Amino acid sequence: MKNIKIIIAIGIVISMIGCSSYNEKGFNKTTKRNWHSMGYADKYGYDIDGYSDGGYNHSGYDKYGYDTENYKKDGFNDRGYNRDGYDSGGYKKDGFNDENWNKKGINRETMTKYDRYGWSKEYKNKQTETIYDKYGWSYYGLNKNTKTKYDNHGFDINGINDETNTIYNKEGWT
Repeated sequence: MKNIKIIIAIGIVISMIGCSSYNEKGFNKTTKRNWHSMGYADKYGYDIDGYSDGGYNHSGYDKYGYDTENYKKDGFNDRGYNRDGYDSGGYKKDGFNDENWNKKGINRETMTKYDRYGWSKEYKNKQTETIYDKYGWSYYGLNKNTKTKYDNHGFDINGINDETNTIYNKEGWT
């Protein structure tokens, strides 16, 4: 009877020592085997470091922080571009943004500080050096006098009349 108690006590001690070497995810610190699966991955397929056979964690990122398409959590790849090909400043790989300006303020079409209509990257007109051209129109097509997209006669920056939707007003004048 005494021998049985000793054997049971030894068994309890061994099991307690053995269990204490497992972390909260069920991995043995020494063998790196999982308590639940008895393999090197847990029941969800992740190893002791939290990565799958493919090398990605449950969030889909590898140990360097990149997903399967080579993008980090912030959405940018190792070259600094997002999935649409823009850097954090909104410039594409060729150095120009969607409005055809580069970081130095050079226009792609003219290769000068002004676009073909005479507007700078800061939306200033080359002739007037203000935000309005000589006819009172802004880069965005707003009229200086009316503060709308139509001038005092009802025409927009392209010369289209608000009422007739043509280049002529009701009286037939442009």
